[in-house]
Amino acid sequence: MIVNLLDDNAYFDRAERSGFENNVKTILRELKLSDTTELCVTFIDDKYMRKLNKQYRGLNKTTDVLSFPQSGPDPDVLGDIAISVDTAGRNARRYGVTLTEEILTLIVHGTLHLLGYDHEKKSKRELMRGKEKELMSTLEPKSAR
Repeated sequence: MIVNLLDDNAYFDRAERSGFENNVKTILRELKLSDTTELCVTFIDDKYMRKLNKQYRGLNKTTDVLSFPQSGPDPDVLGDIAISVDTAGRNARRYGVTLTEEILTLIVHGTLHLLGYDHEKKSKRELMRGKEKELMSTLEPKSAR
């Protein structure tokens, strides 16, 4: 599995990035995806997230995570996940979890979106939330959410 973590603003140190990478690989294995699966996770700030959200969703506000599915010829390339570390930090404080736990929650959430899960309707939201909880239970550190 190929996991690309982009952290141009150096939010996380080498050990933290390694932990995220290992957890992303766990997520992909738990989802029974191919060993050749590729995923990119980019850590950004609120300013850039607002720009992406406006450009791709027409919403002139920041959000915590956006997923961009790959629509090219290689089915093993899942796509890209963008995470606002600023918003994730606020979420972590609100939910009483660490920033690392919140980032992992957002990676799980974004990955499920790449696989077609959504939470617009109640029945689909329950399915997605159940899958999120299942995946989060396999990761380190364990989340309090």
